[in-house]
Amino acid sequence: MTAETNKIVMSRFLEFINTASESLAQELISPNAIFHVPGRPEPMRGPAGYLAIIGMMRGGFPDIQWTVEEMVIEEEFEDGVVAQGVGIVRIFIAVTAHNKNHCR
Repeated sequence: MTAETNKIVMSRFLEFINTASESLAQELISPNAIFHVPGRPEPMRGPAGYLAIIGMMRGGFPDIQWTVEEMVIEEEFEDGVVAQGVGIVRIFIAVTAHNKNHCR
């Protein structure tokens, strides 16, 4: 994937975690993805697993929203071979989470 494509995917992922959209979960999360959650004996899996994790977070922070503060994408391609997709892509992202205070 190109740097621009990676930015688009990360933006879609941020939209997913901010909306908990089931259709975005199906689009972005592999059915083979495994998520290890503290306090759970078995890992959660696939889009349904990630949606459950978002549900847990929203149980404590119902209005939570994530904002990208900075995104850096580095591409290293061996001998300049970009067209064949040979190389390494690193994505660094700084995210801030915001939530309204519901204390009474």
